[in-house]
Amino acid sequence: MKMILSYPCVFVMLVSGIALPSLPVSACTLASFLPVVPDEKEYVFMAKVVGYAGPLDVAEFTRPTWGIRVQPTETVYSPRPPRNEYEVYLFTTATACGQDARTKEDVQKEYGIGTQVQVVAEEWKGPSTRYKRLLLFVDPYLDSRYGASPSIEDTSIDRLFDYATLRGIHGQENGAFSFEWRKDLWRLKRANGDRDKVSTLKRMIAFPYPRAGWFFGSLCPELIGANITDDSFQRDLLKECSGHLESRDFIGAAKGTQVRQLDPKLRETSFEDLLLEWFGTSPTWEIKNCEESNGIRTEPSEDSPVCVEARAGKSKDLFVSVLLRVGTKQTGFWKSKPAVRRIYVIEGTQQHRLEKLHEIIPFLRQIR
Repeated sequence: MKMILSYPCVFVMLVSGIALPSLPVSACTLASFLPVVPDEKEYVFMAKVVGYAGPLDVAEFTRPTWGIRVQPTETVYSPRPPRNEYEVYLFTTATACGQDARTKEDVQKEYGIGTQVQVVAEEWKGPSTRYKRLLLFVDPYLDSRYGASPSIEDTSIDRLFDYATLRGIHGQENGAFSFEWRKDLWRLKRANGDRDKVSTLKRMIAFPYPRAGWFFGSLCPELIGANITDDSFQRDLLKECSGHLESRDFIGAAKGTQVRQLDPKLRETSFEDLLLEWFGTSPTWEIKNCEESNGIRTEPSEDSPVCVEARAGKSKDLFVSVLLRVGTKQTGFWKSKPAVRRIYVIEGTQQHRLEKLHEIIPFLRQIR
């Protein structure tokens, strides 16, 4: 079972003797897929680049293409006995989102010898018959832009991936998403009962997917239904789906709040853009229970005020925290009256309480 997404097309082909393009007929709006159960036709493994493959002549291309040779280091799943080495051919986007060959120089620049890659691929039956060897390919509209992505950090089969830290699924920094998602689907399939699956599912549904309504409203329930049979576990996890969707609504409202509504001494821009400008990196965002002005935390009710905390800085001992009241549980987020609830600048053991956003400016040199 797979859910359909739409993405710009970027093509990666993968082979176990050779990988070639299957050149789909489409423009950039063709759908890709985000599965909710593992696909037993897919090869999912980690590998290291050991050399380069090519040049390979492909009828659809105007020039020969180059790829990489990889040796598997760890295998999540293989429909057939794993091979000692695979050739991986990678393609670039051409006019109208078609595919084109890659040069040796381009491949060498992106994939140095020893580079670790995460691979998700399927057997390519037609060309396998033609070349009389096993060929694999990566769906060009996979849910991540790279089906053989260079890893930016050490990883392993046993690593528990933190989906909550992702800022989307495009770009090399998040290229491991396709691999990690499938790795966890196999972890769910191999788990000993529903209780063992809960922690994995909680990690997966914490993913801050850009299309929150689709992800938490549609895919999240389907993912749970496909992997959990116990009614009580299903109810608890579905409640988390709803909670994540509600949180994304409030956090989105906080990010888009115009700064002049909060502090007339600052220029017109969104709250998120202001913090990005000040700190050079995106802050963390979290739903918080608003506090009364005397410091006593109120118990949440049906129409409790909802606050969003934005936190940015150098470390856990040197940061700024802004608590923004954005709405209530019953009425949702306000479009006209968001308010700063509190501002703290933390410098080690020192805590500075500020009243207005512009008062943060003198502290920026120390905390960013």
